[in-house]
Amino acid sequence: MNMKRFLMMLAACAVVFVASCSKTEQEQVAVSNGTAVSITSAEIPPVGGRVTFVVSSSVPWRISGKSDWLTLSPTQGPAGTTQVTMSADINRTYTDLYTIVEFEAADGSFRETVDVSQEYPFLELSTDNIDFLWNNSRSFGTANETISVRCNTDWEIQIVSNSNGSNFSITDSGEFKKLDWLLCSQISGTGDATLQFNPDNYNISLAPNNMKMLIIGPLDSYEINISQDNLRFMVDVLDESQPDDNIFFKPCNTSAVNMQIDSELAWSVESFPSWLTLSQQAGPGNQVAESVISIEGANPSIGPRSGDIVLTCEAGTNPLPKRILTVVQVGYELSVPESYVVDGKDYATVELPIVSSGAWMIDQSSIPDWLDVSTFSGVGVEYGEPEALVAFTPTSQNFEFSDRVANIEVLSTEPGNSLSKILKFIQSKFQLEAIASVPSMDTFSLDNYAMSILSDGEWSASISYEGSQEKDWLEISQTTGNLDTEISYRALSANETPYDRKATLILHSVTHDNMNIANVTDFRLPIIQRKYVFEVSPTPQQKSFSFDPIYNEWQYIDIVCSSNWTIKIPEWVIVQLDNGSQYNGGQIEGYGDGRIAITADNYTNTSSSRSGKIEISSVIGKFEYNVSQEAYKFNIPDVDIAMGPEGGTTNPISYTCTGAWEIRNCPSWLAFTPSEAPAVPDNSARSFQITFDLNTNRSSRQAEVLFVDMITGMSKVLKLYQHPFVFNSSAVSHTFDAIATNQAIGIGVECTGAWEVVDCPDWVVLSRKAGDGSGNITLSVKDNTATSGRTATFNVRSKLAGYTKPITITQKAFVFDTKAVTVTLTAADESTHEVTFDYSGKDQMTQSGSPSWVKNPGYKWSDTTYTYVFTSTKNTTKTERTATVTLTSRYNSSLKKTITIKQAAAK
Repeated sequence: MNMKRFLMMLAACAVVFVASCSKTEQEQVAVSNGTAVSITSAEIPPVGGRVTFVVSSSVPWRISGKSDWLTLSPTQGPAGTTQVTMSADINRTYTDLYTIVEFEAADGSFRETVDVSQEYPFLELSTDNIDFLWNNSRSFGTANETISVRCNTDWEIQIVSNSNGSNFSITDSGEFKKLDWLLCSQISGTGDATLQFNPDNYNISLAPNNMKMLIIGPLDSYEINISQDNLRFMVDVLDESQPDDNIFFKPCNTSAVNMQIDSELAWSVESFPSWLTLSQQAGPGNQVAESVISIEGANPSIGPRSGDIVLTCEAGTNPLPKRILTVVQVGYELSVPESYVVDGKDYATVELPIVSSGAWMIDQSSIPDWLDVSTFSGVGVEYGEPEALVAFTPTSQNFEFSDRVANIEVLSTEPGNSLSKILKFIQSKFQLEAIASVPSMDTFSLDNYAMSILSDGEWSASISYEGSQEKDWLEISQTTGNLDTEISYRALSANETPYDRKATLILHSVTHDNMNIANVTDFRLPIIQRKYVFEVSPTPQQKSFSFDPIYNEWQYIDIVCSSNWTIKIPEWVIVQLDNGSQYNGGQIEGYGDGRIAITADNYTNTSSSRSGKIEISSVIGKFEYNVSQEAYKFNIPDVDIAMGPEGGTTNPISYTCTGAWEIRNCPSWLAFTPSEAPAVPDNSARSFQITFDLNTNRSSRQAEVLFVDMITGMSKVLKLYQHPFVFNSSAVSHTFDAIATNQAIGIGVECTGAWEVVDCPDWVVLSRKAGDGSGNITLSVKDNTATSGRTATFNVRSKLAGYTKPITITQKAFVFDTKAVTVTLTAADESTHEVTFDYSGKDQMTQSGSPSWVKNPGYKWSDTTYTYVFTSTKNTTKTERTATVTLTSRYNSSLKKTITIKQAAAK
């Protein structure tokens, strides 16, 4: 075979895999040893890749020539078969590459070549721009616009910008991909393709749809621009002072606004607010129209009112395109001061503002005769600026002892508006009043105290002792004056009486006397000087103080005293005064009114309580309180409890422990409720309970738990015992006959708590399948009529601990020898015959087929066999006779035994 033919055969056998987008191995089939290269040519994909082939040679070889863009490994090899890989990166030269790879023997005995080529990755478009009309869309059957793609690699489309924003996803829409408003037949591919584009729907919006995208190949990318015109349907406000898409009207005296409609289709006004008037509400297409928007009357409310003018045109779409203008009329403003107060003796003119969007007036019937008003109406100004100032002038001083109030009503007189406001104008009352700095003077005080006289005129002051037990004990520094004045007053001596001194300051208006105003009421101010007081609360008759041994709260005694007082306390009592000072026992001095708090030291003596007296005294008397403190208690009963393995909670155990306590050395299988003392110490009897967990161990357990007093360290040992769990898990096994009538066994169960039988087969009969505590189960089986034995193992299981007692029951197979038997008789045979075979069904058998020439057919049986008995008669005929007797088990009718009886013919 010549070399060229051998190479062609190898090339035909080579498997070449070309990857279009990434470097992938291109495996070649191996060849047998010889002097050859397994391929004659190869193509590297434009984006790079590799080709694998073999060189077979009887001598060492090497590569003698190649281009730099191609890599081979290895470049030489030994005799034998060598796998060689050639590879190249992406071709970025924009030209097709070609080279010849030369292989030669090291000894020059052969030279072979392989042609290798690689195209560059190219990407070309037929066009990069498509423009659609507003009523071009796939939804309405428009033909697709196309762009042809010529490419020898993978390519993909990326969206650069979209007029509707970038917040959208690419979804499937039939054979198209949906890119927001644009449908595209594919967004990626390999090799040549024809891209189809179509808008998803008519563009009835206010702006064109635009989308810029890139089609990207390995080397090049091209920008594609797709656009769709929008429907020409524009609504504008011709007034330059108005913002786009909105019209603002003043509260009243409103000027009309022109609306311009430019539409290529017939248009109409779909809806508008009822308080507007439109001069034109429809028009034909391809014509610019104007509609005058006007409003009559003022806004009837203080809040703005608004609504939309909705226009539509006959575009044939669903929904129809809409253009919306929002119209707002500013709220009507009418405001006045809520109230204004002037002094009763001041009747100067006051100017108050009235702010109104339109014409207004004051209801003259609301003006009292003591008040003058400068004007009763105004024209108002849009938006309430500037304000109108109206002068209000009281005509005289207010000599009344109550405020003068005028509720002045201001009304809007603008057509369409009926708002009104109330301005409350107040002229204060005539003031005549005295204020004492200390209306209740101390028992021993002789100090001068300040008194303020508040008056809008002349006044006189006097002291009245009417109803008082003592007179002439008070003096004032001034008895007449004009307007506001500061005077003083004092007691002339200490009050040593057992009753309060009382006096009344009488303030009289001289101004009213001078003006001959009658029936004027005087101002009266009570003043007292307190009696000498020494009182305590609660009184000793109402209260004695008892304290717990520890952690006592404060208890209080209120003292009312006109001078000095003294308190004596036992050394274990603590006193705290109003100023925060604390004292432990002894004698403490105090003065005047006050509150003392008392409590007791902690007392941990368990043998006896303690007591004493608290003594509070002054110069005129003494109060004594009994005070006691209980002994500390720690009375814990002896606890020696035995609990069954099932666990449970004991009855409440009563104890007394004053302070905090805790349980120590408590194992995890015990729980105390509560497990520690309450937060508040208590000398009363309380109780706790002990809960035992379930003991699943087959041994007992015990604990000595400590009840420990945290205050004194005293403790008590609590003895607790729990019995072991009882369960006899010894296995039981028993064998039954196949026919087990009247066979039964007893199985004893020893168990703490509830138990149950699990996994018991239906052919085993139990007297019970569950129980509580120890007991017995009677077990029997159903008859086994099958010719195979059966065995089952099931369990008695403790519900509490999961222990099991296995029970294995075996039942023998049902025995029936079904092998056919033939009995041969002579013609003269008149004897009795027996056919015996194995059978465990005792006498439970049916016979059929016994002939008339067989007498006394019958049977006999034992526990393991069955015997068919019959007596033959002479055969006097010249013909042999045969009979077949069938024996069928009554337990299993499918089990049969045939006995063939043959008797010879007579000679």
